Amino acid sequence: MSIDDMDGGINTGRVIVGGVAAGVVINAGEVVANMFLFEDDVAAALDGLGLAQPDTSAIGWFIAIGFALGIGTAWQYAAMRDRFGPGPRTGICAGLAVWGFYYL
Repeated sequence: MSIDDMDGGINTGRVIVGGVAAGVVINAGEVVANMFLFEDDVAAALDGLGLAQPDTSAIGWFIAIGFALGIGTAWQYAAMRDRFGPGPRTGICAGLAVWGFYYL
């Protein structure tokens, strides 16, 4: 049990571990979506805008953003948990909040 657990605060270590796990899922979903499911659509959209395909440095940034988004989602869940209680409803609310801030 960490000090964070005893005072009712957010357990930072668990947020990081959970966020990294969420980042793996987010990045895997982005790879499948962008490289396999929508590959032709992404290429057509980039060509239509006159943009080149992302290079390896841009892909590294996208991966880092995916992990940051996972950590942000885990932190949002941990912050909401005291008020809404543990469980899937709180997880869905936290995920929708982060999705709204990031994607919209």
